[in-house]
Amino acid sequence: MVLDYVIISFVRASVSDVCGYLFDYLIDDFIVTDSNMRGFQRVLTNGVIFVHYDNKGTKPVVLLEIRSAGCRFLEEQVGHSWLNFFQQLTMIAKHVSIERYSVKRLDVAIDSFSKETLTTNRAERYLKKELLTSRFRISRTIKEYHVKTAEVTGDSIYFGKRTSDLHIVFYDKQLESGSDSCWFRVELRFRNLWGEKVLAAILDQPDRFSEFIANVLKTTIQFRSGVHRRSEVRRQPLAKWYVDYLSYVRRQTLYGLNSCEKKGGAL
Repeated sequence: MVLDYVIISFVRASVSDVCGYLFDYLIDDFIVTDSNMRGFQRVLTNGVIFVHYDNKGTKPVVLLEIRSAGCRFLEEQVGHSWLNFFQQLTMIAKHVSIERYSVKRLDVAIDSFSKETLTTNRAERYLKKELLTSRFRISRTIKEYHVKTAEVTGDSIYFGKRTSDLHIVFYDKQLESGSDSCWFRVELRFRNLWGEKVLAAILDQPDRFSEFIANVLKTTIQFRSGVHRRSEVRRQPLAKWYVDYLSYVRRQTLYGLNSCEKKGGAL
């Protein structure tokens, strides 16, 4: 289980103050260039961490963007932990002139390495059999093909709108990465209010964070057993393989939460 994308905004803050406070040990590696983030003109970056500034709004905003490569980069730094990073974030107003900060997006990714787990094909099969219940009203299946060979190069299922505060994606990571090994990924993409909930879960009960993520999955998407047919699909028990998958998620540890943990076992 890993953090795979982070966006945090800082209102009425200077880019030098934010970078100096959060990344003082890396600041010499940052350069200024043009920003490709909508609404911002400039960015301070080391190539994997992006601090956008010079926005077009009425209030000066600094936008911290840490992409997947940036998350992996930070986890390799001596002394870094996500728990310390977010604790430091909560104390920024004591050290930097700032009106407020807010979590705009936090992505959590869970990898599994077996076809007996939560795969795109299995999810689509349960959806078509009407054995899937969810708080989401709409799902989208996207398959990508190589035009010349018709080979499948991407396979994803999306639940929720891209702009909603909670958006969940199942996809075939093996196809995306070109790996030789079986590899599936579930990504929970949290924005705004949900992002604040994730931050609170990390800070308040870090040892139970994986349980928090498993509960989010369980309460938002349910794959139901087809063995005991009942009048309403919602009354049917969860499929055994999904119960096993949720248990697998609960056994995970957020990589880099405290120190140099390993990313977790296979399923």
